[in-house]
Amino acid sequence: GAVAYAAYHPHCGFHVFLEYVNFGMSYDPGDDAPEESITAGQWIDALCLAVLRDKARFHGEAFHFARDKFAAQAQGTPAGELVTGLMAVVLDDTGDDEEYPPSGQAKLAAVDAALGRVR
Repeated sequence: GAVAYAAYHPHCGFHVFLEYVNFGMSYDPGDDAPEESITAGQWIDALCLAVLRDKARFHGEAFHFARDKFAAQAQGTPAGELVTGLMAVVLDDTGDDEEYPPSGQAKLAAVDAALGRVR
């Protein structure tokens, strides 16, 4: 829910549903609402939960757009670069729209570049 909220609110309408408690909420787009944010740590926590539920690719777009909320501030930090590596390995998003799906070598290059920025 936090990733979808950060990715889409207030620009688009979306629905968040939690199966384990059988509860969901809908959010409508609105200009009067402040833009939401998410931290790299919250993003990683949400991705781990999505992977455990086998829903990471299903929610890939939300993870992509939510990452934009913290990417500039997190670049070069361990958490920010972990997100970059997870995007490449888990979501097939290396940042290169020309090569999709990315090859194994392209994914490895994205992870290696992220490691280089941390060092």
